[in-house]
Amino acid sequence: MATLGVLIPLRTPILIQALLTLVGFCNKILQLHLTNNIGVTRNYNFNIARGFIAPDGVNRSAIIINGAFPAPTIEANWGDTLSIKVCNNIVGPEEGTSLHWHGFLQKASPWYDGVPAIQQCPIAPGKCLTYSFVTDLYGSSWYHSHYSAQYNAGLLGGKSWHRCKTVLG
Repeated sequence: MATLGVLIPLRTPILIQALLTLVGFCNKILQLHLTNNIGVTRNYNFNIARGFIAPDGVNRSAIIINGAFPAPTIEANWGDTLSIKVCNNIVGPEEGTSLHWHGFLQKASPWYDGVPAIQQCPIAPGKCLTYSFVTDLYGSSWYHSHYSAQYNAGLLGGKSWHRCKTVLG
């Protein structure tokens, strides 16, 4: 087989073109999916507060969501709208908070990226904010607080966006 250099077969440009065509096709399907509002709205309610956890057997203070560590896993289908109400009930001492969602480009909703002082103000103590955005990618990743060192204090969880509409009802 002829090569372009040492390791790249001549057929590689054809494979790359085929992949680009497939990506373009998938993007068209996604745009049709989002334009026609095929996805559903999935609602989550998060109460962020201090609590005690013992992930290694030693009880320690933590900042957790809905009293759980790790925080609840968020699941959605590709094209669904997520509506996540986050209430900041952190006391002793009070502090702001925010959540950052890994694996999202946030093209249509950059103000919900969760980076305080860049895309949004922190959620003030005693206040709530509802994050609302479309799951325009699929795969698994995580979310965490982007405020101070709160994710080191336990404020993190997993997320999974399923590719097929048939996965979640």
